[in-house]
Amino acid sequence: MHRTAPTRPSLILGIVFLLGILAGAGLAMGYGYWSGHHKKHRTEAVFVRHMSGYLRLTPGQTVQFQSVLDQAIARFRQLHTSCRQQFLAIRHQERQKVRAFLDPGQRARFNAWVEAKDRRQAKKRKP
Repeated sequence: MHRTAPTRPSLILGIVFLLGILAGAGLAMGYGYWSGHHKKHRTEAVFVRHMSGYLRLTPGQTVQFQSVLDQAIARFRQLHTSCRQQFLAIRHQERQKVRAFLDPGQRARFNAWVEAKDRRQAKKRKP
């Protein structure tokens, strides 16, 4: 009897399984890299670590520094959201002004252009 026959399919299956794991991990890492998701937390941690060493902060001061940074980031996000809402309101008003002087055919073409542009911008915002 040959015992090598059953192990060969098992070996091939194991190799395929490992290649799948490696491919999945590579894709996940690639997505994180290209989408920028990996940068946010890593960049903040590196900055806190750098400033902690540069300023020779105590562990308690490092915690306080991190807290100040977290609060600043939250405030910047809030500002960004507020400004974005104002920007969208202005853009809507200006588009309405353009629509007001267009004839029906031009308005239809303008609306199609606006919808396509908005879809492209929405895709850019969604990582």
